[in-house]
Amino acid sequence: MNSRRYPTAEEVERILWDLERPMTLRMVSRLSGVRYDRARYAMAILRYRGLVAFRRRSDGKGTLWYRRGRYV
Repeated sequence: MNSRRYPTAEEVERILWDLERPMTLRMVSRLSGVRYDRARYAMAILRYRGLVAFRRRSDGKGTLWYRRGRYV
């Protein structure tokens, strides 16, 4: 049984690559193929690195994550 809690570097990069427009965390998980709990940790990692940010939606239907700045 695989009890890995945190995402691998490959999963984090895949999420960053697939984040082309503002999306909810559930959509990021579906699009990249990474489990939801690992995608949540990956977003925390990317947020700490300053590569992504989020904003709360006014209609209360979730938080939109998006890429920040210019980087390679």
